Amino acid sequence: MSRVYFHSPSGEAELRGSERAYAGCLVDRLALACLDPDGFDMRERLLPLVPLTSYLHAVKAEHFPRSFETWWGRHPLRAHPRWGDVPYDTFTMSLNTAVVMGSDTIELLARLHGTCEIHGYVEGEHREWLAEIIDEGRETKVLRPDQGWEDVAALLRSRGDEPVVMSYSVCDQFPDAALAIAAGTWSAPEGDEDHDAWYNLTAEEQWRLAMDGLRRTGEGSVDVHPEMWGIRGFGDPVLTVFDLVESLYAATPPAGTPPPAS
Repeated sequence: MSRVYFHSPSGEAELRGSERAYAGCLVDRLALACLDPDGFDMRERLLPLVPLTSYLHAVKAEHFPRSFETWWGRHPLRAHPRWGDVPYDTFTMSLNTAVVMGSDTIELLARLHGTCEIHGYVEGEHREWLAEIIDEGRETKVLRPDQGWEDVAALLRSRGDEPVVMSYSVCDQFPDAALAIAAGTWSAPEGDEDHDAWYNLTAEEQWRLAMDGLRRTGEGSVDVHPEMWGIRGFGDPVLTVFDLVESLYAATPPAGTPPPAS
């Protein structure tokens, strides 16, 4: 079974992968509730966004709403509907919709879903703040029981002088050589294509190099703290389903979207 890991230099906690799947379903359902594919004339408005190669163009009208919902959240390629030549990323739109309309707990689930594979992290000074959001989520039961949240909150509260970094069990774990290499904080010796030299480093050195690299490449995008909460979105430009709905009725791309390439 998959897991979302919360790593720190002095300890680790894990969340069941089912909670990440739940987070993905929740943000998709929130977005689709706002988009309302079952609404009046929505099939005619939405189909121009869908690539002509998609099976949705062959679906009967009465089956379109359910088929569109499946396509939006479950397409294996994370399909990008298009309005003219402007790409729309359904994944980031769902995340951004949850951020702007949800509670702190819903935003936590969106950011877990959106950044656990790319090492979302919290610095030591903000660990208690994040633990309090988890407490609130468990009290309201938005975060489900027996998923590992209590262990994550305990890890966050165990100390306040170390970062905590996420990873997903089917992706690279943290700290990893590839991140340090990509960020320029470590270089494998010539001929070491498998990065064997990385495993000769101490755990402390691996953490320092990888964390320096993560801060260099991820600060402002995958770090979480109170000042960015509810403000920073995903993607460029940052779009929500509300932008998409407005554009559908105006028959134009959302404001702030770059013009199509000539």
